Amino acid sequence: MKKISALILVLALVGLCPALTSGVCAAPADRAETALMAVALEKASAEPSRQDSPYLIGPQNLLQVKIFGEAGINQLYRVDEDGYIKHALAGRVRIGGLTVAEAEKELERLLDGDYIINPQITIFVLEYSHFSIIGEVRKPGNYELSGNVSFIRAISMAGGFTPVANQKGVQIIRRNADGSESKISVNAARIIRGDSSDEVGLQADDVVVIPKSFF
Repeated sequence: MKKISALILVLALVGLCPALTSGVCAAPADRAETALMAVALEKASAEPSRQDSPYLIGPQNLLQVKIFGEAGINQLYRVDEDGYIKHALAGRVRIGGLTVAEAEKELERLLDGDYIINPQITIFVLEYSHFSIIGEVRKPGNYELSGNVSFIRAISMAGGFTPVANQKGVQIIRRNADGSESKISVNAARIIRGDSSDEVGLQADDVVVIPKSFF
């Protein structure tokens, strides 16, 4: 009995058991769903912010570019909305969408010969891109995209869904390269049940919209 009460308390704290005071957490059909959600969020929160895939440089990243032996030209660069930096020697260079290692190689290629013999470049990401979550989560707001962030991890970062969230009607608003916007529909309930076909990796400036469920 104590174990059951403790489970109900935990679910209430993460917003999954709105009827704690009534003594009933959910209908039998809902108990499995809420338990799966708790497991999914626990798993997502335990994942490192940097996952197996390398981090891709994105808009508004602040980069420190160090050239070995050339301390005088080490500078900070802000990636613009089109993915470019304006390097002091190489000029306008597109590195958005590249990994840090790929960006280092690209700058080494551009600087080699005309400017520096066999340059050795190291790039540090000092500030990352951001995404936003609005609607029915416990902590809506802006979050740092400091690694490869999956949708379910983003929900975990925002404290989980509220009890009235429509988990099947989530929308991700994404800005395209041409300035237009597209909407990606996500069925979070399906992801929670173990079907990863709806899983989405978030990108810079994505807005995740969690609507309210109307019963």
